[in-house]
Amino acid sequence: MKKVIETRTTSIWKVDQKMYILYCTIAGFISACAISGMLVLVEYVSGTPAGTFFAVIGLSLGINDPAVAQYVGFGLHLITGTVTGNVYG
Repeated sequence: MKKVIETRTTSIWKVDQKMYILYCTIAGFISACAISGMLVLVEYVSGTPAGTFFAVIGLSLGINDPAVAQYVGFGLHLITGTVTGNVYG
């Protein structure tokens, strides 16, 4: 006579859905900040003024002041990275 042993696969690591979204948001924000730093390094090495990439993002949206366009581009870059962390997390 064969004995049948029932096993259940249960996960010990159950993460609350709200905490999972929070972790993904934080991961996306951190990665966006890291990529921003690398973009500024590339601008420095290539000899262009720092923040040119972000200024181009803002200028393409119709903001005429280069300083404001740079801040808007940087903000949009951070928002995009945060949302990407949520989508792919």
